[in-house]
Amino acid sequence: MKTITNGFLIALEGIDGTGKTTLCAALAQAFSTTYKLITTKEPGATELGKLLRHTLLHKEVPVCDKAEFLLFATDRAQHFNQVVLPHLQAGGIVISDRMADSSLVYQGYGRSLDLNTLQMINDWAMNGRNPDLVLYLQLPAAVAYQRMKARNIPLNAIEQETALMHRLTEGFDALVAPRDNVVTLDAQMSKEELAEHAITIVTEKIKAHAVYAQ
Repeated sequence: MKTITNGFLIALEGIDGTGKTTLCAALAQAFSTTYKLITTKEPGATELGKLLRHTLLHKEVPVCDKAEFLLFATDRAQHFNQVVLPHLQAGGIVISDRMADSSLVYQGYGRSLDLNTLQMINDWAMNGRNPDLVLYLQLPAAVAYQRMKARNIPLNAIEQETALMHRLTEGFDALVAPRDNVVTLDAQMSKEELAEHAITIVTEKIKAHAVYAQ
């Protein structure tokens, strides 16, 4: 099984309903026989993260905008320390359903918090290790709502804020899509077409990036 010096970190980003979880599973199936690979998510990949995820998504107690971001950052710090960095250091591939860009969009663009401050805290929580590749699944908010409704998926506290969801789509387009480490995918493709396209992209990016350890 191949190992990659310093590993390879992939983040899947986009609003809920874009098919990130399905794509994550397809990528894992495609690459796990060749590489040491794990899939993970934010928030909720650790025991601490599970507690934070419940607080963030259900909001059974009031949570101000700054506290909301700091809870996500706490989850991210634990996630990187316990899961992400050890696997990368072992030469593996990590595929995460959401990462720091979600906070920049949700709390920065959505909640109007200062982006520079959010970025600084994210960098600290992640020990300065950013994704080697971000796959941004682009989908209109109205289509995402239709998908969730068709699947009878209950909306969490954040998703119930209709106006916010539209701002998030704008935020991903403005803040994430233009970056060099981001590839934008049309999430309105079928799940098979989306997976095939993503597998091709990941294969090319790993080939261009990877230095294989002996």
